[in-house]
Amino acid sequence: MNDLGKKLLLAATALIFSLGVAELALRVFNGAPPRGNLTPVPGSIRTRSNHSGLPYLLRPGARVKHSFPSNPRGYFDPDSTLTYTINSLGFRGRETSRRKPAGMFRIVGVGDSFTFGTGVRVEDTFLGDLEQRLAAIQPTEPTEPTGRFEVLNLGVMMFDTVTEVVLLREIGVGYEPDIVVICFFLNDTDGGSTHSLFNVDSSRDGVARLGRYSVLLDRILWGLERRRQTLELQTAYNQNFESGSRGWTQAQRALESAAELAKRDQFQLVLMIFPVLWNLSDNYPFSMIHETVASFARSRGIATLDLLPEFTGHQGPELWVHPTNQHPNEIAHEIAGRALFRFLLGEEMLPTTRPQASGGASLAPRATTSAGSISKRPGLSK
Repeated sequence: MNDLGKKLLLAATALIFSLGVAELALRVFNGAPPRGNLTPVPGSIRTRSNHSGLPYLLRPGARVKHSFPSNPRGYFDPDSTLTYTINSLGFRGRETSRRKPAGMFRIVGVGDSFTFGTGVRVEDTFLGDLEQRLAAIQPTEPTEPTGRFEVLNLGVMMFDTVTEVVLLREIGVGYEPDIVVICFFLNDTDGGSTHSLFNVDSSRDGVARLGRYSVLLDRILWGLERRRQTLELQTAYNQNFESGSRGWTQAQRALESAAELAKRDQFQLVLMIFPVLWNLSDNYPFSMIHETVASFARSRGIATLDLLPEFTGHQGPELWVHPTNQHPNEIAHEIAGRALFRFLLGEEMLPTTRPQASGGASLAPRATTSAGSISKRPGLSK
């Protein structure tokens, strides 16, 4: 064997050895990328709706378990489930009266699964977080009652802006809200699901099936597929917010209808824009969509809170309820709840209030770990 042959053999041996080490390291420390095994919320939580424009509602008195593939953060119950309880009025939260009690300041939130709180306990949703912050506010006058804030969660999974506004008109205004918060997510114009972006089924074709025999190859194939999915999703979302697009036009009309309801029923309307929890950096691919939605809402007199600045700097996975489920976890909900609380105070939408000097609601962020991630909340931040 000549020198060239020896060099090629040596290079090939080194390459095979390096690939073997990489394969072993991935198997030991990382394993295969997450698969598309997202478990949906059980359908038994829903019931048929008698309201025109509402395909279904949450079933009053329902109590269902949502199963997850694993419990990597230890947040779920020991059997990797989370239980959702629907009250007698048909929404998530404790029992309350349809009619607003005298002296009560009531906030109603409408939205989809982000508002409902898929994957988090009801007290950990952004609306639950907001209510806890409001509860810590002292009245300015001794004669004013304490505990006079109530936040109702009317979120329903898979609703979009159109159905959310129908829900507000048919049901929500009946709770006599002082403030209504509409939570807007970027797929509210039927732009597609982010689930496929992060979870790829490698068994769907012959080439991808090879990845089942090698974690390294699986990672490479998954990365290529993820890149393709990313470009497709970005294109779909951007197209759905172009002027004249069907989904965006319908959403605009719904928001205009919500603004008219606010004038008619004399409540304050807030639109809160929730970002896609992925690549939340200066290169976040959907910034222009946020600007488009916020600009339209403000032009219609709707107070608008864009949450993107609150999440900038995160990558996403640390804010998910599970590696295979990109719904916001309790950390993300706390960020949103804190931002909403600040916004309502800053816009002077709440009754004249004075935060407690100690042990009460605070505008300061919660403590962070050495890795920079936000720590779990044992209670209200000080």
